[in-house]
Amino acid sequence: MSESQLPAVLSTECGSIKEAMESNGYKDVDLIFLVVNQTSNARFFSKNGSRNVNPERGIVIDSGVVKECEYDFYIVPHGSRQGIQGPTRFHLLYTSEAVNTKSLYEVCYRLCYGYFNYGSSIKVPSPVLYAHKLAYFLGEIENKQGQTMPDDILKSKLYYI
Repeated sequence: MSESQLPAVLSTECGSIKEAMESNGYKDVDLIFLVVNQTSNARFFSKNGSRNVNPERGIVIDSGVVKECEYDFYIVPHGSRQGIQGPTRFHLLYTSEAVNTKSLYEVCYRLCYGYFNYGSSIKVPSPVLYAHKLAYFLGEIENKQGQTMPDDILKSKLYYI
């Protein structure tokens, strides 16, 4: 998602989520609307003597290279043995209450370890990858005529992984 699309996402998707929560009786629930962008051209390095090396996993970049007028930050959630690792960019579009930034960083980083098919960390938080895979799976079903949804027994399982 490009930065030019963020205002539209905030007004349409975030607005729809807030309306759905209120219509279902969730009026006193805090909401944090965060957009994850894994395709970032930014690259960060650490000094190791005279060499530039990849930063340690879990490092958070929230000042200097981010926009001051918007709240966004980068996290390097995974390590790299070879080549340059790219960070994941997070845009905080909406929050209904003040956010403890350290806790937000920690949750975003920890969710990168919750993917079933991989024992280490992945580049994006696992709910983002699950949502992407499910949307792709449902799009494939819709494009193929005559194919139906799986049985009711699979509806509570992560069968699309």
